[in-house]
Amino acid sequence: MKKKVLAAVLSFCMIVSMIPATAFAVVYQPITIYTNEYYYDKGDTARISWYYGGTEEPAYYTLYMDDNPVQTWIYGRTTTYTLRTPGNHTFKVEAYGYDYSTGKYKFMGQSDTVTVSVGESYDEPEITTDLPSTKRVNSGENAKFDIVIYNPDGVEVTWEFYENTRTGHSSTKLDSGKVYTGGSISSAFKANIDDNGNGYYFKVSYVDKQGTVRNLYSQSCTLTVNSSVDTPSISISPSYTNAYVGNSITLSANARSYDGGHLTYQWYFGTNSSFSYATAIVGATSATYSGYAPATAGTYYYFCEVTNTLNGQSASDWAKSTVSVGTIAPTPTAGSMNNFRAVNTYYPGLFVDVKSTDWFAGSVQTAYQIDLIKGYSTPQGYAFQPDGSFTVAEALAVACRLHSIYYTGSAGFNQGAVWYQVYVDYAIANGIIKNGDFVNYTLNCTRAQMAYIFAHSLPSNEFGAVKSVTSIPDVNAATPYSAEIYTLYNAGVLTGSDAKGTFNPYSNIKRSEVAAIISRVAIPNTRVY
Repeated sequence: MKKKVLAAVLSFCMIVSMIPATAFAVVYQPITIYTNEYYYDKGDTARISWYYGGTEEPAYYTLYMDDNPVQTWIYGRTTTYTLRTPGNHTFKVEAYGYDYSTGKYKFMGQSDTVTVSVGESYDEPEITTDLPSTKRVNSGENAKFDIVIYNPDGVEVTWEFYENTRTGHSSTKLDSGKVYTGGSISSAFKANIDDNGNGYYFKVSYVDKQGTVRNLYSQSCTLTVNSSVDTPSISISPSYTNAYVGNSITLSANARSYDGGHLTYQWYFGTNSSFSYATAIVGATSATYSGYAPATAGTYYYFCEVTNTLNGQSASDWAKSTVSVGTIAPTPTAGSMNNFRAVNTYYPGLFVDVKSTDWFAGSVQTAYQIDLIKGYSTPQGYAFQPDGSFTVAEALAVACRLHSIYYTGSAGFNQGAVWYQVYVDYAIANGIIKNGDFVNYTLNCTRAQMAYIFAHSLPSNEFGAVKSVTSIPDVNAATPYSAEIYTLYNAGVLTGSDAKGTFNPYSNIKRSEVAAIISRVAIPNTRVY
């Protein structure tokens, strides 16, 4: 391999100690010693020079390396010396003149020392792993280019990365940097269709031992950019299954694209085997669908449409699963979360004021299906009133339904003249609330009161902690029902109203918020972990 040393000049000077005036008839000046470089390799020759400013030329000079004399000259102020031992070495020069009064040579002074470093060897940088001649990526993906350089002596290497366009072959610098050791040099950018067919290469520059700038060039790599978007392949597992009315069902879409595009999912439901008649299921946008079989026996069809998107282009396909729903429902188990199953059929547009894009739409669907919440008849149609208030009586009604379904599998209650009295009596009898907790059940329910009521709707073991919340910004020991609030936070039922987890305990709760909370109470896998 070639060699290179950083060229440099070191100069050290020392005022020569004055010899007594009686010894010489000359004026002494400083001796300054130079070396043209301070890094060498074993076997290199160092050029050493010095300057003596006196009016009388010394009779001879002696060069010392590491305080040992190595050369003597009668005339001249420069010499060369071959360096054969690695390590740090010092050089100095001593001057001697002839004293005619004594007939002897006398010491006239010495220079300061210069230090040079001698290495075992010197290797110039080189490219040891080059670019491939071609590279293929998909549009929108990162095109990454790497070369590996060998640079054991740690010289400064400047690199530049260029695009060589196919038209006109003009080059544009895209990236640059410096390195001081060997290893990988990388550059990357997001490829698009305009980059197809262009060439890319690295230019590596360094200064060699003689001070000359040297350039190395990698091989040029031609980039091929795929512009088409693959239609995803998709299947649903299981493709056919049996279920009972109201039972939970789980379907999984197995989808794949071969161009690295982004896959998105949307599940549909229909009573006809044709996809064109199916209706989108609110909130069902993941690869797995978990829901409830319809409340009426029959044959139903679930479709999953998968869309592959790449660089603004998309392609879609769908697959179908057939679900045969029987009329024999399982016998409820006393005290089981499995008792929460669909008994009401929900369809998009059931509530005139709930759109499929609303954040609470999926929760409203779940709460309605498992018979926890109902709507209102209005002149505009059947409505949910998501922004409407929620009274203490309504909170007790929901809590009693949760409790009854959990223990009996049914939420049947016979209302009297005061519609909520049956729920008040049931709640007190079953320990959901205590007699005297509330004076007026028709008042709006606060968020803290809601937490208190819902936290006692199921046994405490059904609210096992899934996370550790030890601090809520606006809830402390003095906050009413703080224990129940923390229980629901740690169970993943409550999440707060902002990124800090603020609860707003004294604010009235809205029906849309209630739908989200009771869905998490009844369906543990929807809780926030």
